[in-house]
Amino acid sequence: MKKNYKKTLRDIEKYKPTNEAEIKDKKELIWLLNNFKNQAFDRNLMFGHITSSAVVLDETHKYVLMAYHNIYDSYAWLGGHADLCFDLESLARRETEEETRLSGLKLLINEPSSIEVLTVDRHIKRGSFVPSHLHYNVTYLYEGDMKKHIQNKPDENSAVKWLEIDKLKEYTKTDKGMYEIYMKSIRKAEKLK
Repeated sequence: MKKNYKKTLRDIEKYKPTNEAEIKDKKELIWLLNNFKNQAFDRNLMFGHITSSAVVLDETHKYVLMAYHNIYDSYAWLGGHADLCFDLESLARRETEEETRLSGLKLLINEPSSIEVLTVDRHIKRGSFVPSHLHYNVTYLYEGDMKKHIQNKPDENSAVKWLEIDKLKEYTKTDKGMYEIYMKSIRKAEKLK
């Protein structure tokens, strides 16, 4: 089967929104995929493009693995641009491994754990100007082993750390609204226990 946007479109069409924001974000993601097809996975689509993120919990589901992102100046989830990768789960897994060096992730839900359309302010990345745009994001929920070695990726983040979920709001307070986005996936993990 030729790799393209259609699996992601089917996954988003099947996705059950958890709140009003996700109802609207689901419509936006479907619109993007129907109108831009494979091009939606290319960061050269300047107004916005597909990204994939990971929420990684420890085995007890009391800690979440996050990176201190240089651009956002805050602890944040892991992930990245699709860059024409159409398997968003493997993208989230690969980006997590690259950003933290943590291997052996266990996928907890066999579908996206959340979806969101996020604004990205203009910034400089690797010496180049990046204009404001949207990330049409698909998130996956994983479990990782806290005992394994983790390490930051200096060109992406200045630290990686297992954070107590009970203190997550404090760690993410400078990154507007992201706490509730992370909690959507974390609450789904709580239902699995």
